Amino acid sequence: MQKGDVIEVREKSRTLAKIMASIENVKKREIPGWLEADHGTFKGVVKDMPARENVTLPVEENMIVEYYSR
Repeated sequence: MQKGDVIEVREKSRTLAKIMASIENVKKREIPGWLEADHGTFKGVVKDMPARENVTLPVEENMIVEYYSR
């Protein structure tokens, strides 16, 4: 993933029930500032790379480093 990348749902997948349900669920949440979403066109743009403070999930970086250092 890089700044400026466009993420898009394929035309033939736009009518799938799972995709439609996901779009509806995303509308209920706040889109991070480093992403831009257009639900009507099924597209998103990476406006910037996320910084650590932009990640709101509980992540223990030391556990990731420990795992990959094996």
